[in-house]
Amino acid sequence: MRLAGNKTLDAIKTRCLPSAPYETSNLNLITHNNCIAGLRPGKIRDWSLEKHGAAADLKAMEDRWEAAVGAHDAKTVDGLVAPDFAGVWIDGTSRSKSGILRELKDDRDTYTSTKNEKLDVHSYGPNVAVVIGTAREKGTGKDGKAFDRTYRFTDTWMERSGQWQCVAEQVALVSKK
Repeated sequence: MRLAGNKTLDAIKTRCLPSAPYETSNLNLITHNNCIAGLRPGKIRDWSLEKHGAAADLKAMEDRWEAAVGAHDAKTVDGLVAPDFAGVWIDGTSRSKSGILRELKDDRDTYTSTKNEKLDVHSYGPNVAVVIGTAREKGTGKDGKAFDRTYRFTDTWMERSGQWQCVAEQVALVSKK
């Protein structure tokens, strides 16, 4: 869509985006709900993440986070999670960054395997992405019993000052053996 001057852009913003941020690129107006450009989400995903390697970077960060769980490595997780992080854990309780780090340090489970089995990255503009994935953790609990847990998670990442940070998360326990 070609934009003819600021009056057209202002009219479009007022009608479709009363308070939403916008980005222009190649004379296309890209929005979080695509009301102007008429692009499908797949087009935006290709435009903003895969072409710039960010999707692979986000998957690598998710893998580092899961490996850090098994190693009780709070320093790695601290570098991945935003200071204003907000999350929901499997029992419905809210989690902050400090809560995640405390839980990781207090965890007494011994892990033999921690890995992400599937990660899908969805872009919502050049600096916001959602990663939906499955994490599987195996090991021995503090009670001495073996465990095999599978979680499904949704992480929201935002690029701030050139660095991707996880700003929100929701986790569900899919199976526990």
